[in-house]
Amino acid sequence: MTLKTESNYDTFRDCLSGLVIHRLATPRKPQKRRDTKGRKKAIGYVEAPRDRSPTDNDAEELAKFIEVCMIVLKLCARFAEEIIST
Repeated sequence: MTLKTESNYDTFRDCLSGLVIHRLATPRKPQKRRDTKGRKKAIGYVEAPRDRSPTDNDAEELAKFIEVCMIVLKLCARFAEEIIST
């Protein structure tokens, strides 16, 4: 891989990690309940409360996940280059 390609992967990794962190840090808005049609005693689903705070372990797991994503992306790019060059 060239230096420029490696730089592009680093930039992509930074963008990906920023998006993932932003998405995880933003609290989810509760969905509006819809009126039940038909059965009046229908079972409704209740979302479990998310009172778990982020820890250092979560950050490490997220970093490992992003690194694995980048490794897979690089392998796919190399595989595609080999197919194109043959």
